[in-house]
Amino acid sequence: MAGAVISELPTVLTTAELCERWRCTPRTLERMARDGRIRRVKLRGGVRYPTDEVLRIEQGEDRPAVQRVAEAQAVYAVLDVPRENPLLHRARETGSQQAASDAMLKIAGSNGPLREVATWWLLNRLSNSWADHNLRAALKVTGIYDPDAIKLEEVVTPKPPANMPELSIAEIARLTGSAARGKEISTRCLMCHAIGGTGAELGPALDGWGRGKSPEVIARAIVTPGAEIAQGYDATELKTTDGLTIQGLLIKEGDPLMMRSQGGITQIVPAGRVASRRRMPGSLMMSAAQLGLTAQDVADLIAFLRAE
Repeated sequence: MAGAVISELPTVLTTAELCERWRCTPRTLERMARDGRIRRVKLRGGVRYPTDEVLRIEQGEDRPAVQRVAEAQAVYAVLDVPRENPLLHRARETGSQQAASDAMLKIAGSNGPLREVATWWLLNRLSNSWADHNLRAALKVTGIYDPDAIKLEEVVTPKPPANMPELSIAEIARLTGSAARGKEISTRCLMCHAIGGTGAELGPALDGWGRGKSPEVIARAIVTPGAEIAQGYDATELKTTDGLTIQGLLIKEGDPLMMRSQGGITQIVPAGRVASRRRMPGSLMMSAAQLGLTAQDVADLIAFLRAE
């Protein structure tokens, strides 16, 4: 975890600021909050992390040990990889940064669920703390990232037809939902959200998300997803030099960029291929009507999410 002069820190940190400070993803912070490992508060601008809580976590660590095995421990802290993995176990026990980068290469080259995050770590360390690990050549050889050979795919969130009717939130709130039916319907959410560790991460994980929320609040998020975007999940649109449009969540800045799009598609985009970029005003999530949901479907989904 990175450090900073205490007096320079604001009283609270946003999700984006804390992710940058700790070099982690929003999902990691969600998981820590869900497990009770970090306290956060909800303000008008979204979720915030009190500075005293951040410093408590950072200062509670064994500082010399953290410095010695920072990169190796990051494998566990961010990826939550089982310790029986021999490569990662060796990285942790020896405190070797080379062992940690080797382990990351192994994971990034696999088809497992940790591939994206491992790739993110490699690309972020490529030009700084792991610059002497010959990662550029290794990334090419393994096929993880070759800027000269990479093929990009256009990904655009469909816009709703101009004449598509919007479901009534008031009507949905009056209906009685079935959590069992809602669980079946929730599979349609997986193109943008994770439930039980399965699904894409274009928005917050839905495990526990609906607990304590009113039916109206949940209905609004499903019916008009662009009305309020969760902190840290603003959409970005890239236009490439060869005319492709890629819409998604920008999960890595710099060269290259990383974009995560609907359906869990993650692409590495060389900075030289970007003609323009802009922050999108709306959501990457399709509305209930676009997904073919009825008012009763939404009520069932609400019952499931409130019970999760």
